[in-house]
Amino acid sequence: MTRPLKIQGTTPKSLKEISDSELDFCSHILLSEFSSNATGIGALSVNPGSSVGLTLIGTFTDTSRPDAVGTHPVGTTVNSTVYNFYQNLQTDSSTPTRPLKFSSGQGLKESSDSDIQTHIVSRTLYNLTSFGPGSYKLQSSAPVSGGTWTSVITITDTFNSGANTNVTYLWRRTDTPSAPTEVRPLKARLLGNEYNTIEMSNTDIQSLKSTFKNYIGSSGIGQYRLQENVPSTGGTWILAGSSFSDTRQELANVSYSGSYSGAYSGAYSTAYAGSYLGSYAGSYVTFFGGSPGPSYTGYYSGYYTGYYTGYYTGFYTGFYTGFYTGNYTGQTVISNTETASTVSLWLRTA
Repeated sequence: MTRPLKIQGTTPKSLKEISDSELDFCSHILLSEFSSNATGIGALSVNPGSSVGLTLIGTFTDTSRPDAVGTHPVGTTVNSTVYNFYQNLQTDSSTPTRPLKFSSGQGLKESSDSDIQTHIVSRTLYNLTSFGPGSYKLQSSAPVSGGTWTSVITITDTFNSGANTNVTYLWRRTDTPSAPTEVRPLKARLLGNEYNTIEMSNTDIQSLKSTFKNYIGSSGIGQYRLQENVPSTGGTWILAGSSFSDTRQELANVSYSGSYSGAYSGAYSTAYAGSYLGSYAGSYVTFFGGSPGPSYTGYYSGYYTGYYTGYYTGFYTGFYTGFYTGNYTGQTVISNTETASTVSLWLRTA
């Protein structure tokens, strides 16, 4: 027998093992402390200032187009905002006050860690993973039932550089429900040289938080994962809230008209046709024909005027500035959206 003991009856009093439902009082004390510590062991955080000692449980990346709808031509570059989700799964080294149990052949004995885990911790985790105080959900609005939920952080899905966005929130249950029927385990108390039994105080029960929180780390129950599909290993997982997607504007090749203005350089080739006017100076030699006589040799200096018609072909290299108007087909940001990724928050229950 490993269950913690309680006092039964009034006159005469006896000892009796505590049932699961009666352990809800211990669970209430533990979860009240658990939900009041937003950064303690078991708590979730997103993009904390320091992640030292924390366990990364998943990432959501919001991608968006850097250009507005209708912009063209554009590339495939996207802007990205990363949300890293962490859970504090460190170890609590504090010493618990151990409830008494009855051991056959040994009488009353303090419960071991395994005894506490099997009953008190197990019942507390059952209540926690039923979305009790200190639990989390990821969804676009506060849960409408099950207590008071407080927003931890806003997660934004941006489509493009405009104002098109979706948002979701990480919610944490922070209320302290009314205490169930008070059933207190017994503990041993040393008076002088003798031990007697006494009911555990709220402080004594709260000291069991070390066993409770350390069991989350060792068993996996009460841990969370952020991913698209339910985890395929590690036990039983339930959806904590609803899925959330990274969406962005689609790109498509669209025909459009426009003007282009710019400077460019290049070679220019053309043919040239025109008239030529110039003078000619040179020697002139002639013969005189008539009665036989001596030949005459001399020089004539003068000008020859005439026209030359021809073609000139050459190349010109330089810079030009101009405008070009025409039709284009280019990658354009359109009004339709596409889903890049989807995540959900999953809670392990067993």
